[in-house]
Amino acid sequence: MDIGSQYRITAQALFILVFLLGFSNVISASDQRLKPIVNGALELQINSYTDEQIAIFNRRFASLESIFGNTQTFLTVVERTESITDVASSVTCELLPDACSTDEILNLISDLEPFSDENGGYRSIEVLSDNLIKQVIFLDEADTFQNERSGLVFRAFFKQFLSRQVRSAKPIPKWWTDGQEEYLTKTLVASMGLGEPFGEFHKRITSEIAGRVIDQVPLDVTEANYIDVSISGIMQLVHDYGMKAVFIDFYEQYSSTSSWDKAFEQIFAIDKSKFATSLELATRGGLDLSLLREPNDLVDSLEEPWRLDELSARRLFNLAPFQLMASLPHTVIEGCSAFHQFMMESHEFGDFNGDGYQDLIFTLNENVTTTLENCSFPMRVFAVYGAEGSKTPEVVVVDNNQLGARDTVVADINNDGADDLLVAGANHRSEGYPANSPSISGINLYLGSEAGLVKTTIENQSELNLGDMTAEFTTYGDIDGDQVPEFFLFGTGAGHSWPKPLLIDCDETCIARHPAGFDAATYPKYTSISVYNGALVDLDQDNDLDILMNIEVEPNAIVDEPFVSKRYAHAAFYQTGGQFDTTSPVEVDMGFRLDENTIVPIPEDPETGRIVDTNAAHYWESEAVDLLGDDEVEFVTLENNSFHITNPRYLISIYSRDSVTEKFTLSQYQPEDTGAVHDQNFQFRDLDGDSRLDIVSTLNPGSSYDDGIALHRNLNPGWSLSTKKFSSFMSENNCNRIYTPDLDADGNLDVILTCPRADALEIYYGKNMLLADRDNDSIPDINDTYPLISIGSLIDTDSDGAPNDCDQVCINIGMSADTDDDGDGVSDSNDSLPLDPNNDTDDDGIANNVDAYPENSLYSKDSDSDGMPDAWETKYGLDPNDASDASSDQDNDGVTALDEFLAGTIPSGSLDIDGNAQYDALTDGLLLLRGMFGLDGDALITGTVASDAAYTTSVDIESRIATLGDLADIDGNGEIDALTDGLLTLRYLFGLEGDTLINGVVASDATRTSADTIETHLKALMPAL
Repeated sequence: MDIGSQYRITAQALFILVFLLGFSNVISASDQRLKPIVNGALELQINSYTDEQIAIFNRRFASLESIFGNTQTFLTVVERTESITDVASSVTCELLPDACSTDEILNLISDLEPFSDENGGYRSIEVLSDNLIKQVIFLDEADTFQNERSGLVFRAFFKQFLSRQVRSAKPIPKWWTDGQEEYLTKTLVASMGLGEPFGEFHKRITSEIAGRVIDQVPLDVTEANYIDVSISGIMQLVHDYGMKAVFIDFYEQYSSTSSWDKAFEQIFAIDKSKFATSLELATRGGLDLSLLREPNDLVDSLEEPWRLDELSARRLFNLAPFQLMASLPHTVIEGCSAFHQFMMESHEFGDFNGDGYQDLIFTLNENVTTTLENCSFPMRVFAVYGAEGSKTPEVVVVDNNQLGARDTVVADINNDGADDLLVAGANHRSEGYPANSPSISGINLYLGSEAGLVKTTIENQSELNLGDMTAEFTTYGDIDGDQVPEFFLFGTGAGHSWPKPLLIDCDETCIARHPAGFDAATYPKYTSISVYNGALVDLDQDNDLDILMNIEVEPNAIVDEPFVSKRYAHAAFYQTGGQFDTTSPVEVDMGFRLDENTIVPIPEDPETGRIVDTNAAHYWESEAVDLLGDDEVEFVTLENNSFHITNPRYLISIYSRDSVTEKFTLSQYQPEDTGAVHDQNFQFRDLDGDSRLDIVSTLNPGSSYDDGIALHRNLNPGWSLSTKKFSSFMSENNCNRIYTPDLDADGNLDVILTCPRADALEIYYGKNMLLADRDNDSIPDINDTYPLISIGSLIDTDSDGAPNDCDQVCINIGMSADTDDDGDGVSDSNDSLPLDPNNDTDDDGIANNVDAYPENSLYSKDSDSDGMPDAWETKYGLDPNDASDASSDQDNDGVTALDEFLAGTIPSGSLDIDGNAQYDALTDGLLLLRGMFGLDGDALITGTVASDAAYTTSVDIESRIATLGDLADIDGNGEIDALTDGLLTLRYLFGLEGDTLINGVVASDATRTSADTIETHLKALMPAL
């Protein structure tokens, strides 16, 4: 067996990333000392990691191995008392038992240098087996500090990748490899929390370079004098062109070009010197590298999924570096102490100032205090107001004094074109609170205006105290049928045993009242029955909204007559004739997805006495929406069991009307379980222009920061799940929430992050840099004929936003049919293949079927069908309507006009002046030169006419020269001159080329000045003979 043909092996002292080979002698394979690189590196850390974290890191690193050359990397630590060759032999046989004892591999192992105080660090071996690069890193156990050793491991991985790219004939500058190695290592190590945070890395390099600026040292990155300057060059390139271009695309270009310099210029469209100069100028001007920090995770940055065609959560986001929008300090109340803990309670999207840009509001709960302090820490309401793309959105504190801001709802309830906001508290005063303690929960109304949200007084016509009440949920709907929505909630407070329905309506004033039909005397007085959520939905299809409740009837509930059959159930108050019957709710048999939960709940603390239920279910959010674009409303909820058990699940549940019973039931197709904790909101957007609504939900990042944004793509039937995360940035900055508004109204989701600090809440903004696509039909506005009208399911062959055909429905929405369906520049009326964009091969705007010269953009018409274009015939004095002139020979050079055209030569002139079918400097060249000097008669021809010439008299020769006309103006300056044009011709006929041809004989006002253009012109005067 030829081992060399199956394995390619390289050893690299000083680096650690490769697979091993050997036999087992000192250390047995059963010791399993060879570990996957991530596991081995984490074991070198002082900190401990959970199994979940280790699995996440391994998954991410496996993606990197695939990106950087289809590798598989292992690590082993070598003690100073061990022989590195013995260790290498042992682990080699673990990995390649059939090949570890070959001479070639044994020789490779024998080349590994032993570790010593003078020569520590790491060693590596690399093997190519079955198209997989296996790498083993040997780490000196005595080297450096424990946590730093894990960094060395990953540095070796990237060093080995870079070394594989080098071609000996095309050296790579040291600044480039040093900067890339450092940047990649720091990126990966920071993403795993194993070293310097990535943002701090950028700040440190900025600071170090600032010191060099002060010291007035040379800062040319190409000189590679300082590692920090090299790193800054890589940071700038990554910011300007992306990681994929810098670390992946560059090396593909480098492998196929003549040099590193050439590859650099082709990938980045700038030569290295100009780049170095611009970087140095920016550096000396105070360049802040922290503003260039890559926002995406490493794998996303290297793969650039936003360039793919298939819709996914990762494709939706290509962010500019996150920028700090605001830092909001803690609330301090004199006399009250508290443990500050920023908790984001609720958020909504809307246009609160009516400017056409989407805004974001969120509520902030920042204090945890004891019941004995008699303190009431208010929550705060913030708004992020969107703006056009060139402006940064604005963060505004809407209210510093909202009590218990648990839930929010948005709608335009006063019909003024700006969205309004209701914030409801859900804090419950426990028995430990003194009787005279202030309120800790209430509701507030904020009306939209040109200036944004404004807190508004509510006229209270209800039984509830709006300033001292709780509400578990809020929603909206047009309860009274006046085409304007109202806010709705269930509220309770002191003296109220069971939550009461409450609506808020705004006409001249804003009024809080109970819905029509509510009767306090007959309203139920249940205890131990919780109303978790609800919605306003037309359950019985009588064209009015009913009140749907999501409830739990606890085992100790006091109910005169049980009205539901399950502990967790749906119930409703139905509206009839504009009145609600609120005497007793009626069970609605809709079911929950968690009714079939098979995951056994972890019991709560036995001291609470609470009995958990496997099928516990309630929902945080709900909305009635037409998901399929068929004018049929679906009811969508964010279902979970987080209030009931300690291992909760979160599911988006969809209810649709049964075609037989016309009742809402769980749909056959449901979005996939993300396995994560969902935030209390979701968005419905048609993200792929198919007229069906997709669902975007943000996720609680969790302790591992492996969750972020979930996209449930509507496939109809069915759904597909994909996710996107910003783990590196969010973990580094301790961010606890992610929001996805479209702040600049360009059709792309932007990102807002909230990140608690010890004394403040920081808010970061990531602008989406994808091309604007306001109708979300995957056609960028710059290419979209109708940028505000989605192409939907209409056929659009050339993806220009205009449909091939447009029926009346299409016309009614503002479109018309495309006049060039394939976008080839040929109108459909002139295009024999109107759906074939390749039907105009020469891109001259004339379809191949009507183009006499479909592969020549200069010509398209041949009126007499003689094979010569009309324009060419007219230019050279031929008749475009006379086919017989194709056989003519105006210049009597023995070549017909048609053959001259096909050869690319001139029909009216040739440098074969004497007509002997040869081009000769000593005859034709001298004849032309003498003619240009003005000689005629015998002075022209004596001694310069070939013995076999066809033209021998001076009259004939003069006629031949005259036939050339302006074509004899070789340098194109408008004059025929013996000392320029004549000498150029003579030199060319002598066989001179390049600089030798043109030196000293091109006129100062010439239009043809290069050897290439001169040679091209002369060649055209020399048709094949």
